[in-house]
Amino acid sequence: MWTELLESSAGIENIYLGDPPRLESVRIHEISLNREGPVLKLRFDLPKYPAKAPKKWVSQGLNTVQLELCLGGVRDVTLRMEQLVPQAPGFHSTERARLLANCEMLVQ
Repeated sequence: MWTELLESSAGIENIYLGDPPRLESVRIHEISLNREGPVLKLRFDLPKYPAKAPKKWVSQGLNTVQLELCLGGVRDVTLRMEQLVPQAPGFHSTERARLLANCEMLVQ
């Protein structure tokens, strides 16, 4: 499970009762690179809302879990555009593409 690779997975594990969703077909909001580190940050929505969400989330009407993963020791990053799909709101071109990201990291 992907949470085993996190420095601290207790929050995600608790919210999803030990069964967090797979990281497939997540909606990526942001990818950023920082030369100091080097660090790659991914901000995305998880594909599944927890069955027993915290009461505070429910009372505020929240319906999505968004994560920011910080990946350290990045050595190589490849971003590749795949199949073109209809334009989404906020895009400035006439078409948008599915973005695939592959990262190779040094494990220290």
